[in-house]
Amino acid sequence: MALDIHCLNLLRLGSKSGVRYAETLTVGRPALYLSDEELAGFLAQADLPHDAREIAALRADGYCEPFLKRAFGARDIVALDASSYQGAGLIHDLNTPLRAERQFGAVLDFGCLEHVFNFPVAVANVIGLCRPGGHLLHVLPANNWCGHGFYQFSPETFFSLYSERRGFRHTRAFLVEFDRPAKWFEVRNPLDSGKRVNVINRERTYLLVITQKTDRAQSPLEHVPQQSDYVTLWQAGAAGQAPAAGAGPSVWRSLSQRSGLSALATAVRLPLRSFRSRVLGHRQSLRASRPDLTEIDVASLVRH
Repeated sequence: MALDIHCLNLLRLGSKSGVRYAETLTVGRPALYLSDEELAGFLAQADLPHDAREIAALRADGYCEPFLKRAFGARDIVALDASSYQGAGLIHDLNTPLRAERQFGAVLDFGCLEHVFNFPVAVANVIGLCRPGGHLLHVLPANNWCGHGFYQFSPETFFSLYSERRGFRHTRAFLVEFDRPAKWFEVRNPLDSGKRVNVINRERTYLLVITQKTDRAQSPLEHVPQQSDYVTLWQAGAAGQAPAAGAGPSVWRSLSQRSGLSALATAVRLPLRSFRSRVLGHRQSLRASRPDLTEIDVASLVRH
């Protein structure tokens, strides 16, 4: 777990969006992974002292708490971890349910949940630690981190988990490539489009998520999220409507079932898949040439 430039920018967006960091819980105890240049640049923009002594003080113990207090006004910061070896104040294995005795205005998951095998229980615990009106912020692996943890996450996971119907609001998700921090790609909610957001690229890619919890928030252990495009199909079926062209998990499967042209569909599908893999699937980086991704200049997005 680490607070790096991507986490810093999400914190800045949170501050701009009304997140209050006075009482903050960190999932794990994040190290401070900002360079001296990144620290100095941020402090200068925030009109905070940023000489060598100030920067040295912020990174003295290697963890993020001094920076969160200095830069974002955090007064009380509690770290949650399965072990005490890094000095966390709340010890609990997120694989097992936690009865929260206290809730926080901001809950920061900067690279922890991918390391917890029992994800539904872990994220239910994290939600329970956030008070109604508080915010949850995640920075988690999306693409090309295979082997880093147990999981890589899709935007679908959090759009479905943090939907308005489940008691959350203002949920936003961004994809950002690890070595290109100046550009984010905001993801369109598949609940709105009824279609999957499939992303193929070569770079290590983070998923950044911010949401606000309301007093109607549902636990995923009590009310299990369903994938949005299936929900769209089920609702259409219940209303007696034929699914829209292109809806559902496989256009080709639908075509072959309706027309009986299974062999022809397969004959066309396989060459197209090979072409897409060679030509489209090997792009070096994300691009905004599609309706479900919007390229954003991060400096403009997070600037107050």
